[in-house]
Amino acid sequence: MKKFFSKKGMIVLCGVAFLALIGGIGSTVALMKDATGVLTNSFSAAQVETEIEEILDGEMGKEPYVRNISEDAKCLVRMSVVITPDDAKIELSDLAENGWYDGTDGFYYYDGYVNERERTSSPLFTGVVWKGADDYSDFEEFEIILYQEAVQVRAQDESGNTISAIDGDGSFNRANAERIWQVFDTGTAGAAYAEN
Repeated sequence: MKKFFSKKGMIVLCGVAFLALIGGIGSTVALMKDATGVLTNSFSAAQVETEIEEILDGEMGKEPYVRNISEDAKCLVRMSVVITPDDAKIELSDLAENGWYDGTDGFYYYDGYVNERERTSSPLFTGVVWKGADDYSDFEEFEIILYQEAVQVRAQDESGNTISAIDGDGSFNRANAERIWQVFDTGTAGAAYAEN
């Protein structure tokens, strides 16, 4: 019987197979490393958490602020106020002044953004003024119901375009803030996010 490979030929053949195996493993590792690099995401979801914070001063002093208790998200804030009964003889002092504006949609909007763990710089109003009889003979019990909502300062619209209420220099952009609220109200927003 004739030998097909000499001892020297077998060694060469094993060497070639070994190099092919090493080359294949190296390529696989390189491809896996490259693929995992593609999956890196520079954005992460952030949750906005806010609460109403009131400063009460005497019987008629009432100053409602909104506090952002989030750890990692700046936010936009709006509030609504309902007085019941609606014919109560009171008036709210300085309503939607000093940093708030009436959105004419039932909400008052804070004219700025609120940083993490901070509150609005001014209250929605500063107190309650009695408008009835001086002797309170026409007084009826009333309630002031406050409701607030908050969204992140950055979001994506229905087309995937990024909207930011903070310009590159850190200043507040009211027009973009209003767009973010519109997207929020129509329910067409993509995932809101914060930069890492």
